[in-house]
Amino acid sequence: SLVGSEMCIRDRKNTPETHCDYYELKKAHEVINELLARVNSATKEADRLHNILRIEGMLHNCPENLKLLSPGRRFILEGRWHKVTLRANNDQQRYFFFFSDMLLYTKEVGKMKYAYKGILPFDNCEVTLHQEYVSEKSKTSETYKNCIIVKRSESENSSKIYILYTKDVKQFKEWEKEIKQLKQKESVDQEIFRQVAESKGITVDQSVDLKTFQMENRIIGWKNDNVHRKFLKFGEIEILKEGSTEPSSRYIFLFND
Repeated sequence: SLVGSEMCIRDRKNTPETHCDYYELKKAHEVINELLARVNSATKEADRLHNILRIEGMLHNCPENLKLLSPGRRFILEGRWHKVTLRANNDQQRYFFFFSDMLLYTKEVGKMKYAYKGILPFDNCEVTLHQEYVSEKSKTSETYKNCIIVKRSESENSSKIYILYTKDVKQFKEWEKEIKQLKQKESVDQEIFRQVAESKGITVDQSVDLKTFQMENRIIGWKNDNVHRKFLKFGEIEILKEGSTEPSSRYIFLFND
């Protein structure tokens, strides 16, 4: 318990190293810290599952291949934003769910009920934050405040720009903080990846895939032994083993080799 941990810490602090119980207290302290870390990790995982299952229960008209419960995915925030698509020049109010790897946007169709409209996956989007953003159009320009600008790649030479804006400054600040933290984590991952690659005598360039490196944190017990391996996609499949009558659900990860 937390009380036991506090007592152990207090006893250890008050016990000199020459005392016969010092090293036993030190060992007990390490064991308690490890158990507390496991409890905290399990609590975070339970919260992650609870939030994603809660959202799944509120969504309607989702594509069959969209599985919110995905390895490593975390729910972060939710809220109403105006979505403007520059190409279509339309302004729609949408309810967004912010995950660690994508934005999912919906239309409110009832109390705690949402119709799926689309997703903006971060792996092929450039996300920027603006307190004020001027959209240049053919004959006029329009200014939006408290904006998230999402530039989504559709092909090598084509992209689509989404403007998400809100009048709620507090909401913008909350989302701004979380997006900056995600970007900071990505920068740290890139630096670690660069160091690992260079330690193996490989210069990091566009041929080296950061997403493949990140898979090591999502697939427990797997280590990537090829820094040129490229991650393509993953999904859920049903496997029927020989001699079995019930299929098992598994996630399959596809790489270029």
